[in-house]
Amino acid sequence: MNVKKAALKWSRAIVSAVLVMIITGCAGEAQNEQTFDANFDFAVSTSSDSSDESFITFYNKEHEAVCRRMMGYGNLSDIFKPGIVKNNVAYLSPEGKSPERKEHCILALDLDSGRERVYTFGKKETRIMGLSVNQTHIFISSNLNGSSTVSRCDIDTGKVNSVNIQDSIIDYLYADEKEVYAFGSGFDDEEYSLYELEADTLKIRKKTGLHTRTGASDAYLHGDTLYFSVSADPENYPESKTQLGCYDSKTKQVTWVDFSSERAVRDIEKCGEYLLIGHTELPYGTGNKITVFDPASGTKQICSFKENITQMKSRGSSLYILSCSEEGETGTVTEYRWRKKKFEKVRSVRIEAEGGKGDFYIGSFWLKGE
Repeated sequence: MNVKKAALKWSRAIVSAVLVMIITGCAGEAQNEQTFDANFDFAVSTSSDSSDESFITFYNKEHEAVCRRMMGYGNLSDIFKPGIVKNNVAYLSPEGKSPERKEHCILALDLDSGRERVYTFGKKETRIMGLSVNQTHIFISSNLNGSSTVSRCDIDTGKVNSVNIQDSIIDYLYADEKEVYAFGSGFDDEEYSLYELEADTLKIRKKTGLHTRTGASDAYLHGDTLYFSVSADPENYPESKTQLGCYDSKTKQVTWVDFSSERAVRDIEKCGEYLLIGHTELPYGTGNKITVFDPASGTKQICSFKENITQMKSRGSSLYILSCSEEGETGTVTEYRWRKKKFEKVRSVRIEAEGGKGDFYIGSFWLKGE
């Protein structure tokens, strides 16, 4: 992906909310037919920064491109906002082309039918930063003038209700059926806190100080424990620590797993009884290590790969790694299988960021049934 452009976008001016329209099309690579192949294995997004165009290319289990869909949005997804998949629906927060970045919505793409739906929000949701989904609702966070808004949107009806969180910038959300976990930095001290909100009402149940100046990059609820990745401050490493946070939802206490030997932790994926912790460094998406972490025993096993790990996804015992060049113009998706406590390579496919006019970059990818 064009991670340099992605890194710069956070400092751009606040954009206004608009109602958006979708431009769709899905074409087989050879026949260019308006089709959608629901039997794909994974999908890769390619976005433009300078035009309102993006493409999603679908690949089968042999890593052959079987379908492509054009989307009417610039900056559809990237390493900072890769989107999430819930119940085989991909949820994305496109921003639109630069410098306007006028888009203000959540786009839902059904990975079984190919149908699309757009969810729009009100004026307070000017800059969407956090995104999470449970079985019935979409949750987003947005920020304006030092105040954050967390919103809840009914997936079926589109009805939205919101709550304001003063003096905090909420930039990451993780939702389950009962709670929404919101990570935000103080407007004055810039230290992060974890807010636990009721999923039904968005009422704040508890605020827990984390005493870190870097926020969560990813989170995963395993049993009663919410695991979240916190990288070291790159300007103050190694004094600043890389850690895996462990929030006990019953005792409301936070403990930490030390990863100070690494500069960063990012993606958290489930693989059997293990958690896979990716050591991806931002903003360039570099780093070629994954820690296989056993939550039961606390043991860690470091695995190194030949390619950079820009993004990773798991499904069962399979691990997929998206590795992109610094500018995001080329990359690979490589599938591995976890066997006998090691990753065995299955196959790999080269990806190119191309399609239409403008400067395109590889944004992110998703798995069918993840």
